[in-house]
Amino acid sequence: MIANVTCQKCGSKGKFDVGNVSTVEAAQDKVNGAHMQSCPFGNHVELTDIHYVVESLEEGSAMSEDEFVAKMEADGYDLWTTDELYESPIEITSFAYGLPMANINGQSVNLDFVTSPSGKRYYYMNHEEYERLVAASR
Repeated sequence: MIANVTCQKCGSKGKFDVGNVSTVEAAQDKVNGAHMQSCPFGNHVELTDIHYVVESLEEGSAMSEDEFVAKMEADGYDLWTTDELYESPIEITSFAYGLPMANINGQSVNLDFVTSPSGKRYYYMNHEEYERLVAASR
């Protein structure tokens, strides 16, 4: 089942795959037990657990990792996992609230992050902007 949730901190709405549950209360128990400190919907990080309110349930399951990456790329973003960042032309200079500040060919940029349905963290930026910055070194 998919739980439609609202983040109590930022008010952003999203969906979590809560497995085989039949009631909103059971879904709420699963969400409460996840102990998340990074909100994938509002892109904020907290020092304590983030709390979500389960609004409703719907049939289905979360998209796969490949579907998630394909959707982000179709929306015009380049994505990197933490490990991939270290192998890219992006030089991380610092972090603020989980958001990396970086250098690409002498240009200062900020990357955003998103958490995939499986819980994997991806950093991303607009594809055209990334290509423009990388092309400057060619």
